[in-house]
Amino acid sequence: MGRVLFIFCLMLMGMGAALARAEALAEKLEALLALERFAEAQAVAVAAVAADPDDAEARHYAGLALLGQNKPEEALPYLAKAVALAPTSRNHVSLGDAYGMRLAQAPALSRPGLAKQCRAAYAKAVELDPKNVHARMAMIRYLRAAPGIAGGGPRKAWAAAVELERIDPLLSKKARADLLIDDRSYEAAHALLAEILRGHPGDYMALFAMGRLATESGAHTDDGLAALQKCLAETPPPEQPGHSFAHWRIGQLLEQKGDKAGAKAAYESALKIRPGLKAAREALDKLE
Repeated sequence: MGRVLFIFCLMLMGMGAALARAEALAEKLEALLALERFAEAQAVAVAAVAADPDDAEARHYAGLALLGQNKPEEALPYLAKAVALAPTSRNHVSLGDAYGMRLAQAPALSRPGLAKQCRAAYAKAVELDPKNVHARMAMIRYLRAAPGIAGGGPRKAWAAAVELERIDPLLSKKARADLLIDDRSYEAAHALLAEILRGHPGDYMALFAMGRLATESGAHTDDGLAALQKCLAETPPPEQPGHSFAHWRIGQLLEQKGDKAGAKAAYESALKIRPGLKAAREALDKLE
């Protein structure tokens, strides 16, 4: 009996050590992804996959790191295997993201199939966990971008954003603000974002949306600049545009104000963080 108990204790100790290693790896990879150090995150995650091919978490992070480098075709095998190993709501969201990014890069004939796979992955994520707000936001993003023939459209996106209010009223407001910007209802969007930021002055998503509103509308430039500068002082939440995108938006606003030197510095800052950020590269090339 004593020997059995001893072996059982050893097993528990081994499981605890493995869990601690997994948590440490996840923490390290989350930090690297937040800093947009995608190549470094990829190397760490791929090494973990090599050590344990059935590690769904490592495969998930490898896929995310590749998506951060705009490599959805390389990310898809990692994320599909992660779903096969651990069919969680979160893993389905990431798989849908990969299909969505691949869709944006694919030839026209391939797009309908990829759109169907993208939507199916997001729908499954919501089905698996109806309270997963990241899954619901992913579906809203799909509905915003997809045409009616692919099951999308602004009315469906708005309905999904309103439905989100039952689960997360604040996130629902932020989703609706993004949709108002899409619709070019800039003053309504500004009023809603200002209301959100009065109660939540450090909310990264609302701050970034205020910057986006300013760049796309040409109005409220000072509000947009102030909001984007605050973004740089915050840690970007998962699935939100990182600091590279904030620098790019700052460059756009400074360029609108006629500050070409400031815009150039902002675009360079964006590219220093994320060298593959095409929008920042193109904006910088135009200035030079």
